[in-house]
Amino acid sequence: MKHFKRSNTYKASNVSYNVDEKAAHSYDWWLFTKEYKGLMVFNNHNYSPTTNRHQSKVQSLMITLGHNIDLFLDTRLSLFNIEDAIKDHIESKKSEIQALITKIHTKGTRKAKNKERRSQVLELISNVRHVQSILNK
Repeated sequence: MKHFKRSNTYKASNVSYNVDEKAAHSYDWWLFTKEYKGLMVFNNHNYSPTTNRHQSKVQSLMITLGHNIDLFLDTRLSLFNIEDAIKDHIESKKSEIQALITKIHTKGTRKAKNKERRSQVLELISNVRHVQSILNK
């Protein structure tokens, strides 16, 4: 990514990262990094192959610049209204939890697969609690 000193922004084709604001945009409209309550939030939702490349470029750049990512979200929403994006992430994870629990209780499922699913449920519950605690700060 090319650095533009005057605006302190790095740019590549259809992706930009403003160092001062710690904000990254894909196609100048979809905001996928933002600082919130002193934490660096990164939306790594699999939106499209192109946006995934943009996210990868920015994440590599952030690592190079020493900008630590404190919270990864997976939401289809832009981070312009970050609280709505966080709530969407939480609801999405709750839906994943419910789908896994349904599969666990489906008759004829394998014990090994259900053990893996239970582990995924615990990880998702932990993530939801962590993200909710940030939202409620």
